[in-house]
Amino acid sequence: MDIKLAGMRDRRAAASDETLSVAHRQIFGRGSSARSAGTGGARVDREPYHITTVILHQTAGNLINGADVLSADTSVASSHRIDRIASHFIVTTDGQPVYLRDVQFILNNAGGRRGIDIEFCGTFSSRQVPEGARLSPGAIIGGRALVRALVEQMPTIRFIHPHGQVQTVAADSDRTHGSKYHSCSGPDIWVNVGMWAAETLGLSTTPLRGTYQDHGISSRQANLAYVQPV
Repeated sequence: MDIKLAGMRDRRAAASDETLSVAHRQIFGRGSSARSAGTGGARVDREPYHITTVILHQTAGNLINGADVLSADTSVASSHRIDRIASHFIVTTDGQPVYLRDVQFILNNAGGRRGIDIEFCGTFSSRQVPEGARLSPGAIIGGRALVRALVEQMPTIRFIHPHGQVQTVAADSDRTHGSKYHSCSGPDIWVNVGMWAAETLGLSTTPLRGTYQDHGISSRQANLAYVQPV
């Protein structure tokens, strides 16, 4: 499915053959047509009207600037480290949206059958007081523009969540939730993009029953000390 957004770079062709394991897991979800037929074929996993949700993440690394990714670099023979990220879209450190994998394919990420996964490049703190690297104003603007474009072009999207709300992993220091609960997407991304989308675009932050787990949104994710005026 084509997504229209001025200035967005489209690497779907270049990333389409990346079916190998990344951090001991495959990029495409189990049973995805992309694993067997490849994204060059006619088969897809889902129709756009099946998609209801946007899930926000941080890469916890991959400090990639938009200038690092050639806009014309879409050959299947090309290779770039962003192609190794299991995500439909990434937003670079300076705010360049990049379309990595068609939204009609299911990825091995939190979005699952109903969601679109967006990764923001960088490592961002979830401490009580903001410190260290911050999400750039450009990345906030680029992330907002991407979410708005998705909602406008797929009206079935009615929900937005931080990764840690709907999927958790190994226990963290409070031994109550998984380690993603506080840190992914992290407050800089959640407050400035996720909460903005809820307030401005009317998206719900409560998962549709039966689609995702709901661990609630961590108070550290929703920390208003991270609000940035842009």
